[in-house]
Amino acid sequence: MGGEKTETVTIFGRRGQTVDDALIAAGKRVYLPCGGLGVCGGCRARVKGPLTMPGPREIACFCGEDAEPDGEGFRMRLLCRAAFAADGEAYVKLPDEADAKAFELRFAAETASRIMIPSPGDGRELGVAVDIGTTTVEASLVDLASGERVAFARRENPQAVYGADVVSRISAAAESEGAARSMTNLIRACVSGMIYELMAPDGAPVVVVGNTVMLSLFAGVDVTPIGRAPFIPNDLFGREVEVVLPRAATGGERKIKAFLPRCVSGYFGSDAVASVLYAKRSGAAGDGGFLLADIGTNGECASYSAGKLRAAAAPAGPALEGGGISCGVVYGKGAVEAVGIKAGELSLTVAGGVEPYGICGTGLIDAAACMLSLGVLGADGRINTPDGAFALARGVRITQEDIRALSLAKGAVRAAIELTSEGVPDDVPLVLTGAFGSALSAASCARIGLIPKNRAKHAAFVPEGALRGAELILASADARAEAERLAEDAEYIELSGSEAFEKSFLASMGF
Repeated sequence: MGGEKTETVTIFGRRGQTVDDALIAAGKRVYLPCGGLGVCGGCRARVKGPLTMPGPREIACFCGEDAEPDGEGFRMRLLCRAAFAADGEAYVKLPDEADAKAFELRFAAETASRIMIPSPGDGRELGVAVDIGTTTVEASLVDLASGERVAFARRENPQAVYGADVVSRISAAAESEGAARSMTNLIRACVSGMIYELMAPDGAPVVVVGNTVMLSLFAGVDVTPIGRAPFIPNDLFGREVEVVLPRAATGGERKIKAFLPRCVSGYFGSDAVASVLYAKRSGAAGDGGFLLADIGTNGECASYSAGKLRAAAAPAGPALEGGGISCGVVYGKGAVEAVGIKAGELSLTVAGGVEPYGICGTGLIDAAACMLSLGVLGADGRINTPDGAFALARGVRITQEDIRALSLAKGAVRAAIELTSEGVPDDVPLVLTGAFGSALSAASCARIGLIPKNRAKHAAFVPEGALRGAELILASADARAEAERLAEDAEYIELSGSEAFEKSFLASMGF
């Protein structure tokens, strides 16, 4: 992982225990995009200790990196697959936490529209808006009188140890009540820490949006019904809930009352409703109707016209955010975030300006578009190289399996856009939002067929649409009532078992 500072962590494990389990037991965060199934390579790291040997399937996930021990005896391993062959100590090279934290703080500062920590007792009435995303959690401190954002915070969702997508987390909750409780505790601790970081006063009103699974886990509601037909959640919310949060820094607990806006269905949450509300009220999508796509692990797509919302949720999976991709990583220092062609050669943009060690979702989409332009990738999705892979940089490549995962994910999102946009004129704006969706290149999305070419020139980007909508709901009773109406009156298109979706999905898989 060139260019990235690391720290060597010492852990103790029992025979048969996996390294990721030992790390978590030692209080370390481990990113497991596939939920520990050993198929994505996202948890690879260098390890030394009394471990079982890696098999061919594990080595295939090393992204071309050397599987042999280095001069210090450290060997590349998947943390979820490497197991202790005997009781003993092992040493793991993990990204340096201080270095990673500095990057996260800089990223937050760059993306916040305004950061100004309030002075205690300045007389303003303040509230907190939170958007719990599957991958990231964002929060802001809001002046309730003006609706202005006062401060901003952003963190990775700590539930990622149970999988990169909502389906993985539902499965984890179904398999173990302990896992469900752990996910609830993790997200509550995360939100509590962000409230502390924002210096919100005790008793400040809180609004929390998110997809239905994330809100259910936050509220302590069973999510397993969402994972089986007919996919009806136990709670769609639209009400205030009382939750117990751990007190960051000082210890102990505190109760807060948080308003959770209404969701539309098990897979179309209040985050998407909040994005629609913000796009409508901010004028970001013009004065008339618009299309909206929150492109991520659970791609929520919608059309809004004449006060009516038509909604669908695309089962995209984690590939569009780098999950399940051989060299895939979440956005962060060392991730290839953009790919272009200059003078016939590839040009990479790497987060943090260091040597690349992986590729995030925006980079993957750009890379596929460039591969098409260079003739390396065919319209049928085949990589035209002898080994079926395309190298972007040392240790970072795109494989045939990666293209297959991208094809499935973008086919699902494209089909959902097509179904929700039936009858909508071509010149209507297409709003791309979400921490991931708003960072995309419309040209690359159209080139690979993720969005229709005829709508690419009308694409509008709205960063933090869900959080901005949550801020409106927090500061305005009228906005809260409108969000409730939008969700309650929405026409939801269930894609599971839909012949129209299957037909459009198959037609959208090619490049």
